[in-house]
Amino acid sequence: MSSTKSPRPKIIAPQHQPLMNEIGNRIKTLRLEKEKGLIEMANEIGISRNEYSHLEQGKIYFKFSTLLRILDYYEISFTDFIKGL
Repeated sequence: MSSTKSPRPKIIAPQHQPLMNEIGNRIKTLRLEKEKGLIEMANEIGISRNEYSHLEQGKIYFKFSTLLRILDYYEISFTDFIKGL
């Protein structure tokens, strides 16, 4: 039986790190304001706990659709989200 692994996330380019950190911090703040756990949120949007954790820490690039699922969950428009960055 062979297992298929997801490809390793691409390393964040140094010039993108501040933005990725800011996005991750904003997502984490939203989660904490709603008193949601990391695992609970990962399950809600359909990604692994590890991926969600890395997203909040600004350690990985993520799909735009993942960000949109998070914003939909919190009922925040993309425009409002980026205004807060």
